[in-house]
Amino acid sequence: MMDNLIEAIVKILVERQKNSLVVSCEDFDQKLRTTKDFLYHQTIHLKQVGAIQLAKLSKLDAEDAVTVWMTKGLEYDCEFILHLGFSAVCLIPTALYEWPITIETNEGKRIRVCSNKIITYSDVALLTEQDILIRFRHQKITDLAKEFVEKNKIQQIVRT
Repeated sequence: MMDNLIEAIVKILVERQKNSLVVSCEDFDQKLRTTKDFLYHQTIHLKQVGAIQLAKLSKLDAEDAVTVWMTKGLEYDCEFILHLGFSAVCLIPTALYEWPITIETNEGKRIRVCSNKIITYSDVALLTEQDILIRFRHQKITDLAKEFVEKNKIQQIVRT
């Protein structure tokens, strides 16, 4: 009996890992979005995320339905991928770089941030042309890391 229960739970967890959900910020319906989204989907793609939505998210706006829903999903260990609906990467609040989320530009490039004071080769070795490396003014980058980034045509943006 107990083996059957464990087997059923493992099956549900494996299915959850495979399932992903796509939700649009533009037509987000609070009534359709429930806890079941998090129970049945490990990965959640949030499309057409605007700069205002990012600002609300970074401030943890308790009045915003998308923010409340997302923070609840993070409690369920969901992986959120935010697909920006704009191209100005500089409008992303820096506080969001510390969140356990993935941010993609409207061109499909992933935003990557390294929190180390010195960015080394090992920090950038897995980056591709489909990544944008966000650096902060106070960060240094080793010559080897810089050479790798330039050689692999990885876009860099320096933020304050």
